[in-house]
Amino acid sequence: MDMLHISLFGAFHIHSNNGSIIDVGPRRCQELLSYLLLHRHQQQDREKVAALMWRDSTTAQAKRYLRQTLWQLQSAQQPSTAPIRDLLSVDHEFLGINPEAQYWLDVAVFEQTICAHHNTLGQALNTQQIEHLQAVLNLYKTGLLDDWDMEWCVVERECFRKIYLTALEKLLVHSLIHRSYDEGINYGAKILFLDAAHERTHRRLMQLRYHSGDRIGAINQYLLCVKTLEDELGVPPSQKTTRLYQQICNDCVEPKKPEPEESENGSYLAELEQIQDTLSLLQERVSQMILHCQRDTAATVFRDHA
Repeated sequence: MDMLHISLFGAFHIHSNNGSIIDVGPRRCQELLSYLLLHRHQQQDREKVAALMWRDSTTAQAKRYLRQTLWQLQSAQQPSTAPIRDLLSVDHEFLGINPEAQYWLDVAVFEQTICAHHNTLGQALNTQQIEHLQAVLNLYKTGLLDDWDMEWCVVERECFRKIYLTALEKLLVHSLIHRSYDEGINYGAKILFLDAAHERTHRRLMQLRYHSGDRIGAINQYLLCVKTLEDELGVPPSQKTTRLYQQICNDCVEPKKPEPEESENGSYLAELEQIQDTLSLLQERVSQMILHCQRDTAATVFRDHA
């Protein structure tokens, strides 16, 4: 049986085993399917989904738009061996992804692999674990659904960005410990591309460049760190960064010893918890919107019959 291959990193894309692109319909169909795939482990309340997707519409309008979008999804032209309708589980109250459906999903592979290595410190990664992490990090591309700006999508995108950065930090630490300087510099550059003012990464890049024999590059990395911190945060570098810079200038850097790995992922994981709290607040706000609309509707009906 043919199987759907679904990509949510970069641009939304679905194709079958033979490479045929599958058209699921208009943008709203893509948005709905993406939301359900991101929440594939739990069936979703139809009314809440409708309120989230069509926030500027009345409850009745949102429900109607959801019905129309579901109909478009389920009736879109797809190969008979891998229809989208078999991917969905829909009833009068709930909708979601069919737990028995067979499909490949990039974000699912990404999450599973990152979680499998979550408790392994960067310096303790073995060759196979590194290969697994490198492979799934390549799936990330430019981020989750990078051209979509809906609030729920922005929150989810930031969540995946933090997970991606956390995994890159693991690989960066491993590279520093095991003298894989070029690889480490590449990982550090990827981190700074998404988080230019991440001072700990600047320090690690200073170490990597120095130990690779590029003392001038290490000094330039410090100067870039100083400028970026000033431009983005309006703060000077920490004493730890300044001390490392002085050691590099004096050509007496201490032996390669990364900062304690208890703090390796601390900042990104703390931010990730904040993002998850934001997502919970967003879902709670949707529930309150539904309740408010229901009360308004009930009040209108009462007045009409008074």
